Amino acid sequence: MAVSTTSYFSNATVGVPQVAGDFNVFDSSSSPKLAVGTKFERQDGAVFRYSHFGLAISSAGLVLATSNTSNMVVTNSCVVASSSTYQMPEEQNGTYPNMKGSRYIVLTKASITADDFQGCYAVICSAGNLHNCGFTYRVKGNTATGDPTSGNLRLQLYEKLQASLSSSTSIVIAGNPHSNLYPASYATSGVLAGVSMTSHDANDYGWVQSKGVAGCLHDVAGSLVIAGDMVSISTATNGSVSKASMLSNSVMLIPLVGYAAASVAASGNWVPVKLIMD
Repeated sequence: MAVSTTSYFSNATVGVPQVAGDFNVFDSSSSPKLAVGTKFERQDGAVFRYSHFGLAISSAGLVLATSNTSNMVVTNSCVVASSSTYQMPEEQNGTYPNMKGSRYIVLTKASITADDFQGCYAVICSAGNLHNCGFTYRVKGNTATGDPTSGNLRLQLYEKLQASLSSSTSIVIAGNPHSNLYPASYATSGVLAGVSMTSHDANDYGWVQSKGVAGCLHDVAGSLVIAGDMVSISTATNGSVSKASMLSNSVMLIPLVGYAAASVAASGNWVPVKLIMD
């Protein structure tokens, strides 16, 4: 579950670079050069995201997804009551974690290690009061289970809580969509992140493309796609694509990657796809 300890994240608001000359989309490094999730858009509309690779990536042109192990499923009534026991020294005296205006949440959750949720998103999905629900907070980091007290952990947020939390509050955490990437699997596909630009070792950092035209590996067993076909994750080969499968009522079976920008010559080749993952 844990993101590499060399990862870092930023909550800065950035502009769109006007010149992409300093960006090498084929770069790969064992330590991050930019905050994970950093985006740039090329003049032709192609979008690239700086990412962390949880598994080795064997080649360019593989569709990647974030690991579902970065998520925390809905945890009901997991927040502990606000108390001076949890006062953080940098916050105003009397503003305790879980109170409106605090940047901290203390909750009960077993088997969590430090910074498992760094760069993730905490959503308040139930709080006993409609007006206190629906808020999304970005997680800066977290302590391990047992800190600050036995069975509990503390989330540090980038933003202040907009409403106080109570013991009835339920939270779900979504993983950072550009951390712990691996070749997308039909059976266990997480959130699609983009297409690899080159090969990477496990825990490397580099770019994925999420929008624009990019070559994608075609499933060796799939039906050949022609220009304009909808393209989805393959059901047979991780990281590859095939012609999108549909139910009889035209509901999509598998997450859509994009549209074929040209026809593929043969199964197992790479096909240009107009990506729609950003």
